Amino acid sequence: MIWIVDQLAAPWQSELAARGGLVALLVGAPAAAIGCWVLLRDLPYAAESLAHGMFPGLVAAALIGIPPAIGGLVGLIVAALLIIGAGRIGLAGDTAVAVAITPLLGLGALIALAGTVPPGLGGILFGDVLAANSSDVLLAALLAIVTLITLRLSHWRLLASGLGRAGSSDLLILLLLALATVAAARALGALLAVALIIGPPVAARTLCSRATPMIIVAAVIAAIAAFTGIELSWHAGIAAGPAIALCAILPAALVSIPMPSWSHRGAS
Repeated sequence: MIWIVDQLAAPWQSELAARGGLVALLVGAPAAAIGCWVLLRDLPYAAESLAHGMFPGLVAAALIGIPPAIGGLVGLIVAALLIIGAGRIGLAGDTAVAVAITPLLGLGALIALAGTVPPGLGGILFGDVLAANSSDVLLAALLAIVTLITLRLSHWRLLASGLGRAGSSDLLILLLLALATVAAARALGALLAVALIIGPPVAARTLCSRATPMIIVAAVIAAIAAFTGIELSWHAGIAAGPAIALCAILPAALVSIPMPSWSHRGAS
């Protein structure tokens, strides 16, 4: 028993792993909370595609010498506004997302071809949770506070606007989703952040029938994924970001497995 406790505690005795796990927790729980509204308002394709919208902002930021996170956030906000704008002109759900995101991805490629992009750009796309520093922890905590307060204040408005129906509340969700994606980019990278945004809420929706319990359960699952992901990375020797993403998705797969029924076994 003591050996098991020592093994579980081992990663958290490393400053890099402990700080990375804290950042993953601080970005994962709010991201999962936002992900619940993404599912309830039928925006999962937007969540998966929005990360691609930050690409031109990242490339432009790298070329002009400003922090990549700022360029990525600008790109995500532009993508969110374009998705809402495409919906306003009559394009339906997934079509609006495709029309808004595809040109942004192409624009990012064109900008990248116009100059030499610093190699640090890959860290934003694919993440490096063990490279987190004290500033990352502080930023993640501030973003978590802003996100959770915003969700709390807008909770009843989101419920009243109708689930799964397009409306002005979608813009709020997409902007919060952009914020969560930027926050998660340092830990998991923009392309893996969707695992925290979608995985825990999918599991929570199976377990809960109401919005509030679903949000709480999803946040708890995301926190557990951050802990188990660091443990898996430490003991299995794999990258921390993908390990956390795997642990975030796994509960959704497990709760979707149909349980065998033994109540109607027939006599032979």
